[in-house]
Amino acid sequence: MKPTATMTRLIWKDAITIRPLMIAVVAGMLAFNLPAIAFNYVNWPGRWQVDLFMGLWILMPNLFAIGAPAMLVGTEEDSGTLNWLRTLPIAWQRVLRSKWIVGLLGLLLCWLFSSVVFSVILAWGTFESSAGFDEIGTLPGILFQLFFSVLLLLCGFVTAYFVRSPVAALLLMVPLIVALSFAATITGSILVNAIRYYELDVHWFNGIKLWSLIGVGIGYLAVVWVVGRWLGKRRMVGAERTFSLRLSNDFVRPYQPPRGLPGAESKPSRTKALLWQQWRQMAPVAIPLFSIALVSLLLFKLVPTRIHGTQGWLSGMAEFAPLFLSLAVIWLGGATFYGDAVRRRCAYFADRGISPTAVWWTRLAVPALFCLVVGGLMLIPSSSAAQQSDRSNDFQGSLLFAAALAGIFVVSQFASQITHRPVLGFLVAPVAVVLYYMFVAMTAVVYDLYAGAMALALPVLLFATWRMTPRWLEGRFGTGFYARAFGYAALALVLPWTLILASRVITTPAFDGEWRTAMFHKSEARLSVVEQNLEEHPPMEIDSQAYDYGLGQYPFTDLTDIKKRLEQELADEEGIGRHVSFPQLEFVARNLVDLQQNEGLSREESDDVQRMAMKTLAKWARASRELVLRYSVSSAVVSQIAEPAERLLVEQFHDGLGTPEQLGEIVAMIPDAELRKKSRELKLIQEWQAYQVAPWYRDPSGYQKSFLGQPVGVGVAWLPLERRRSDRFLDQAVKVTLDGLKNGLPAKASVAYERRRALWGQMVGPRWRKGGLTQVFSRFLDRWTLDHEMAIADLRARYPAN
Repeated sequence: MKPTATMTRLIWKDAITIRPLMIAVVAGMLAFNLPAIAFNYVNWPGRWQVDLFMGLWILMPNLFAIGAPAMLVGTEEDSGTLNWLRTLPIAWQRVLRSKWIVGLLGLLLCWLFSSVVFSVILAWGTFESSAGFDEIGTLPGILFQLFFSVLLLLCGFVTAYFVRSPVAALLLMVPLIVALSFAATITGSILVNAIRYYELDVHWFNGIKLWSLIGVGIGYLAVVWVVGRWLGKRRMVGAERTFSLRLSNDFVRPYQPPRGLPGAESKPSRTKALLWQQWRQMAPVAIPLFSIALVSLLLFKLVPTRIHGTQGWLSGMAEFAPLFLSLAVIWLGGATFYGDAVRRRCAYFADRGISPTAVWWTRLAVPALFCLVVGGLMLIPSSSAAQQSDRSNDFQGSLLFAAALAGIFVVSQFASQITHRPVLGFLVAPVAVVLYYMFVAMTAVVYDLYAGAMALALPVLLFATWRMTPRWLEGRFGTGFYARAFGYAALALVLPWTLILASRVITTPAFDGEWRTAMFHKSEARLSVVEQNLEEHPPMEIDSQAYDYGLGQYPFTDLTDIKKRLEQELADEEGIGRHVSFPQLEFVARNLVDLQQNEGLSREESDDVQRMAMKTLAKWARASRELVLRYSVSSAVVSQIAEPAERLLVEQFHDGLGTPEQLGEIVAMIPDAELRKKSRELKLIQEWQAYQVAPWYRDPSGYQKSFLGQPVGVGVAWLPLERRRSDRFLDQAVKVTLDGLKNGLPAKASVAYERRRALWGQMVGPRWRKGGLTQVFSRFLDRWTLDHEMAIADLRARYPAN
């Protein structure tokens, strides 16, 4: 046969071998990017997070680079193709060249497809700026990513030729690529520093640095390629004379019964035999992985990281301990069905009628035992000083991590069974785990309290491997097998969300049509609730600086001529906030010492200023409530002027402000209970009616609608059922609050108060317990209480008006 034809057929054979990995990588790109697009569309519809898509752009080609050598060399070793090639009159150089060409072309195709997908996403969406993307998206950054991918590919060929087992080759890649990457980084750093030290013309520096680094990178790749070529020659020419290859035979050598067979009376049970057989074929894989997990656990538990203020290379390694621990558990799960899949050993069980259920659970028992030990050790308290102070949080975090490791194992064992090529399971398992936890993260963002429901996917995946074990034993990897696998995977992801949404629908309050009709009939009720003895006056001008926007303390508030401004504000009968702002009043009320030191006021002058600030707060509270009752002003003046003013006045009121007569004068200006009640009632009615008229709308930040300045349906308003749920809970919350205003407000921390707060929280959305309530809205809930009313009543009793 002509050399060209031989080479063409070798390349075709290797392309067929690598095709399942290529399909898995392309499917992974789509499977990752589609949920990421949906996630960003829901949570950041205006500006997306580019780092997530950039990570997917880099991840999938590198996954191909890791798996291609293991499949091109290790899979052919498992199937006996490599031994068959040694018997043919084909030069070993052509065999190695064919695998290298196919691997490199496949890697470039993966990068091309991944870049096209990434480019389409970049052109379609609007992204926030990212320092990482600004660095990696440059020419040097792209060249470095290509260099790293080719280095991964070459390192994969080095380890694949060095040992016979593809699993051992994957394990050896971890320390090898870490060592080479570290060495390349150190060399590049030395080269750059040398150029910076000796180069005189700074305009040439960037170009020289780039080309020097490119030269160093090519040199590294050439050295690794030469080593891989030498190991490939050794593998093809003198395989049986190599100690490392003979040693790695244990990973794939089939079971050989002992020469001295025991007697019939000592014959082990079927269960013990299956467990022993699984242990024997898994031990060469499980023991190294378990050792990696133990070392990672020791680093994670005993070595403080840089986050805790500790420096050093050991602390740097401890930061990667969770990653290596997770990877060890992933590959323990990936090894579940690997040993029986090599050279179709599982056909032995199918031919002899051994129960598929017995095969299934004995395959799971051995790696699950290792993972159980790892999970148990994870619960041991950490010894780092930073974590010693809070053992409770440390245990909760460890328990959560142990549960995550259990989920990693279950997902990995599913990936181990559904891959036709044995070694492919070790490459598909990380993709499946990342995809599963991406859905967990999406669930946690949308429904944080329901994230645990994603654990329901794990029994589904265990059930899936149990039901598919008969087909797996018989080797029926056809359309029916993969259709079932896809169906079970889809069910595992859809079932938790189905139950979550069903629970949200079931717990949605019923539509209260009669109460809503009565609320709409109150549209002309403003004048009917106003006491006729209120003084008639035209609307006052309300300046924007009179509003409290819930920003807290104001350390840089300007207090120049504050006494004069307060006098002008108290004398102003035509406006609110035209001379002083709410931040200035808050600063004066809270900071007596600062007022004396910074403004140079005496104690008597500062007391006088604080009394005038208190009078201004009382004046604002009364005037704003009266304006709401008499005129068509925004009801926001109640929640952002009257309520904050009353709250600040009550909190900062003390005997040292002045004489009882002076304090009685301030207390007399505070709105009475009836005025406060009627303004609150009208405010709620007006806000509720305005909410019913306002439509849900979508802007760059998502679906929007608000009540009293509080966004409604935070993070979930894109779901129609959640919009309906928020509307229903709003009705319930307004109804309960109006009943409280009529029959008596609840005391803070009482059962009635917590029930009212929960109703308002359900209106906000599922994340209201974790920062979903704005500061202004939280203060509104805290002030509409019996405690606030009793505090004002106590002030009236202690300081009666003259």
